[in-house]
Amino acid sequence: MAQFIFNTVLSLLAGFTVSFIIKAVKAARVTFAVITAGASIVCYISMEYLSKYSVYVFSDPSRLGAQVVAVIGFIGTGLILIKEQESPKKVELVAAAGLWLSAIIGIAIGMGLYKLSIFILFLLYFIFHGADFLKRKVSKTNNHKTFLMF
Repeated sequence: MAQFIFNTVLSLLAGFTVSFIIKAVKAARVTFAVITAGASIVCYISMEYLSKYSVYVFSDPSRLGAQVVAVIGFIGTGLILIKEQESPKKVELVAAAGLWLSAIIGIAIGMGLYKLSIFILFLLYFIFHGADFLKRKVSKTNNHKTFLMF
């Protein structure tokens, strides 16, 4: 039970962290945390099932994780379409990709891959801040119109 609580709290924190890194709106921050925690819980249940019942039946713990990825694809597509209808020129691909990544981090936490999930968070932070730095650097040194999609 302690492992379950630890996984859930860590995944909630990771989801909030992803939402802050990609600069999601306040309403979406809870969504990121809930999706990360949900993915973690699903994978934790799958791993527990494997450890208890693998002697009696064949069990594959990756099946539930694969379903999480599929569902997040549908949610991300809905997010893009809804945002596109609100403002057609601004498609929220970053938010959809962040939602997908938060589910992947939740899967990693649920499977017990804590170092990997923390590494992904640091990598995401450096990618986003490196992209901002690059965008500022290019726009200062280049007088032409430069299109960088970050």
